[in-house]
Amino acid sequence: MSKVMAAMFASLVMCVFLSFHRSNSTETVPDESGRLSSSASAPFYGALVDSNIFLSEIPFIIKKPDFGGEACVAMALQSRGFEIAQDDVFNVAKVDPVLGRGCQTTELVAAARQIGFSTGPIWHQLDQEQDLEQRWGEILSDLKKQNPTVVCRLQNASEQFVLVIGFNSGKDEVVIHNPNHRGGEGERVDRLSFLRSCCLETKPTENGRRQSTFISIRLLGEHLKVPDAKPGFTDADFAQHIRKLKGRLPHNGFHVVLEKPFVVVGDGALAEVKRTSAGTIKWAVDSIKKDYFSKDPYHIIDVWLFKDSESYQRHNLEIFKSKPSTPFGYYSPANRALVMDISTGGGTLVHEIVHPFMESNFVNCPSWFNEGLASLYEQSASRDGHIVGLTNWRLRGLQLAIADERLPSFKELCGTSSREFYDGHPTNYAQARYLCYYLQERGLLHRYFFEFRKNVAQDPGGYKTLIDVLGRDDIGLFKKQWQQYVLNLRFGQ
Repeated sequence: MSKVMAAMFASLVMCVFLSFHRSNSTETVPDESGRLSSSASAPFYGALVDSNIFLSEIPFIIKKPDFGGEACVAMALQSRGFEIAQDDVFNVAKVDPVLGRGCQTTELVAAARQIGFSTGPIWHQLDQEQDLEQRWGEILSDLKKQNPTVVCRLQNASEQFVLVIGFNSGKDEVVIHNPNHRGGEGERVDRLSFLRSCCLETKPTENGRRQSTFISIRLLGEHLKVPDAKPGFTDADFAQHIRKLKGRLPHNGFHVVLEKPFVVVGDGALAEVKRTSAGTIKWAVDSIKKDYFSKDPYHIIDVWLFKDSESYQRHNLEIFKSKPSTPFGYYSPANRALVMDISTGGGTLVHEIVHPFMESNFVNCPSWFNEGLASLYEQSASRDGHIVGLTNWRLRGLQLAIADERLPSFKELCGTSSREFYDGHPTNYAQARYLCYYLQERGLLHRYFFEFRKNVAQDPGGYKTLIDVLGRDDIGLFKKQWQQYVLNLRFGQ
């Protein structure tokens, strides 16, 4: 070969080499958004690319609102045989349900570590695209060891958690379970586009370049411990409920306080809402559960405490689309709400608290006893560690009816239907209340409650049980004695 030909051949080889080198290099430049970008799209993961990886045993879970991270961790745990839901992950995190949101990164990491995962460093500062590829190398290395990774990425201007479960090396695609929408099972995303979407919080450095944060939570660990699920409504249930509730609040002047099993909402001063929650609601709930009820209400119930009559009337129309039939307050099973004008006092509130507990603990309880027991505690106090009803404003009307001999018999009272009780004799509430009051003062009320509940199928009105508990054969004579007892009572005793 001549020297000229040799020189031409060498030049050709050098051009091919340089061309090949440029096509496989990555020149990092910030794009218009400030995120890292590259003039070339060729991969930078070297020897790690040797096969396709797909963790097929990981199930897919659609997230509840704002529970994306919880869903990702639950997916990883379920693939290891744990019967755990996204709610359980949230509960481990100990996030205050009143916030009405799911776990943020710090809280999700705390939950994962509490369960036993080794998560490694979480926040990675990236100065150039090689740093981003290093993060990918770690994720891919974990995938090859059958360990998924939770990654936070920016999607539609919001940060979302997804679970990386695989990689298609031929198409250079990342496989993820994206719990944020129903089509997110095994979603395939261009690898470089995916990694760039995970560059969050871009900010300029001293030299004017942009620096991004990459958030990844490794799910490594062999000795995991998942707490047993607890019965009843959990913090996760309340967080989801409060999240939805906050979207219904008429304005920012409302405060939300959690007083389990109720969610308390009030437009008075926060200190007043908290005082009513702790001083009235908690006391009443603890007291009636101690004496009567083992089960909480079937649903999460909201307690609306409107600060005055104007607020009570206006917000009933705005929120519940109807005018209240009472100026004090009421329980609405349809709206799962106790609605109060709290400026009238806490007596009606305690009364209404009894009703949702009756629903879940005394099925088929007739209205007369439901309202009689609830009315008993309109005016109440503690005695020897138990709640007791006191005489109240209903007494005067009852005494007048007794004096005029207008009172129905106890058999008639116990036999009333709901409509007959509510629309019938005007003293029905008072007669039922002071029958309960008499039983209370004779130490018979608790016994009557439990025996009536046990026998309600055979004695739906409770009349036969009343006779048995009283130990009276002549109920007519008892009525006369009871009426005299009531006539001797005084409001304030």
